Amino acid sequence: MPYGHGKMRQAGVGQHWTVVSSSRFTLDQTFAVNLAAPQLSYQTASMPSKSDFFEDLAVAMEAWTATASKALTDQGADLIWVESEEPYRKMRDALTQGGVSERTVAEVLSECFRGFAVSFLTVLDGGTALSEKGRLYLVDERDNRLASDDLHDDFVGHLIATGRVA
Repeated sequence: MPYGHGKMRQAGVGQHWTVVSSSRFTLDQTFAVNLAAPQLSYQTASMPSKSDFFEDLAVAMEAWTATASKALTDQGADLIWVESEEPYRKMRDALTQGGVSERTVAEVLSECFRGFAVSFLTVLDGGTALSEKGRLYLVDERDNRLASDDLHDDFVGHLIATGRVA
C-alpha cells in the first residue's frame, strides 16, 4: 500500500502539520495529514521543521513512485490499493509489450510527482491566482507558521542536498 494511503498516521501526540487559511480555520486537514503522513519520529520537545516536512514529502514521493511503477510493470504486483485495477492492467500490458522497464516508468513518475509537489508548494508560497483571494499557510499545533515564500525552491534544494535530484 502506498505511503500516506488509507488510514492516517500521526508522528506523535498532536504533532502534525495542517493546512489552514489566513482566517485560522482548517481548510483541509485530512489532505495535509495524508500528504505528509509522518513516518519520521519527532522528539516531543522539538517541533517539526521545514526540513522534516520536506523529508516526509520526499519519502512519500519515493514510496508512491516505487509502488506505482511496480504496479505498472510487475504482473504479480498487488493492486489492492487502487480504485480500479483494469487501467493498471491495460497500461502494464502495453508497457510490457513495449519493453518499458520498471526503472524507466519510475523515472517518469518521479518527475511527475516532483512536479506536483513543487506546484502544491507554489500554491502555499502564494505563486498562483489563489493568492489574489488570500494566502494559505502551513502551521504546527502551536500555531508557528512554516516560512512560506520559497517552499517550492527550498524543497528542490532539499532534494538536491539529499541526492534525490542532480
